[in-house]
Amino acid sequence: MENKAFFSLHDFIKSLEYWVRILLKNWILISIFFVIGISAGVYYSINQKPQYEAEVVFSLESGEQNSLGSYASIASQFGLAIGGGGGGAFVGDNLMELLQLKKMTEKTLFTSVNIKGKKQLLIDYFINFNEINKSWYKDSVLKNINFSDTNQTSREKDSVLNNIVSSIIKSSIKVDKIDKNLDYLSLKIVSNDELFSKDFSEKLIENTIDFYREYKSKKAAQNLAIFQKQLDSVKSSMYNSIENIAVVNDLNINPLKNVSRVDAQKKQVRLRTEGELVAELEKNLELSKIALTKETPLIQIIDTPRLPLTKTKMGKLKGGILFGFLFAFIAIIWVICSSIFQIQKVDYLKENSISEKNNA
Repeated sequence: MENKAFFSLHDFIKSLEYWVRILLKNWILISIFFVIGISAGVYYSINQKPQYEAEVVFSLESGEQNSLGSYASIASQFGLAIGGGGGGAFVGDNLMELLQLKKMTEKTLFTSVNIKGKKQLLIDYFINFNEINKSWYKDSVLKNINFSDTNQTSREKDSVLNNIVSSIIKSSIKVDKIDKNLDYLSLKIVSNDELFSKDFSEKLIENTIDFYREYKSKKAAQNLAIFQKQLDSVKSSMYNSIENIAVVNDLNINPLKNVSRVDAQKKQVRLRTEGELVAELEKNLELSKIALTKETPLIQIIDTPRLPLTKTKMGKLKGGILFGFLFAFIAIIWVICSSIFQIQKVDYLKENSISEKNNA
């Protein structure tokens, strides 16, 4: 066993020496590839478009935990208690996913902004600086695409939009938590255009916050509107009753007769009922306002991007070294594969030669 291990190690060392000699023999070829790689890396770094990163930092608080005590004390004055609310559909990590939905990206792309003194849709600006429409003039359908025209619909237009949205979500949008112990979230937008990164990040967070707040408080807002409408209706009816009682009293020539007071008494009973109903509705209205405040999440923008944005671009030295070693590695692989092929070819010729001699 020891001899086997010794000879295996010996064979390995011999094999390693053999391949080192092969590589040294081809050092000129490998060096040429290395120099070509350096030149390619420098050229790439010079012509590479820089990446601009815009970051928005914000915090999310549902408001339910911190404000529940004060809301409950107010509600108790009306004789009611408020319990703890549920988490809802969008809390925590789900809000991060909401920022990366196609719905939010598409809505943001169709937001109008003022860039370089010109008011335009973000999607039009994105198409222009990426030169997506450079060859559209050759296509009879694509050249007529107008995203500003909401009435224009076509399969090609939807296809272009889907490709842009998917590209932005995949390569431009990055959402993460700054600290696991804090409710601070970070939205980063990375693109080849500084102004697009800044404007898109600001509009995306704005649209997402509006959608989030509307979703979270929609039910409470609907209840508030219903109670307000009911209260206005009952109050109007109560005011009419007051006027009717005054009219009846004015018409009663002989107030000593009981018959003449019946109509007035009926209206008084109705007025008391309406007054009690108004009081109840006002109580429910106040509770609805409290519920709406409780359900509306507090989203605070902590930090917004400012020009100039952080620019990322590969340096000439880094590009040259990286591409140089990459090309050299490719040359080494090519030399090794060529040598293996030559060895196999020689072995094959030897076997054929031996076979021919034996046959002879």
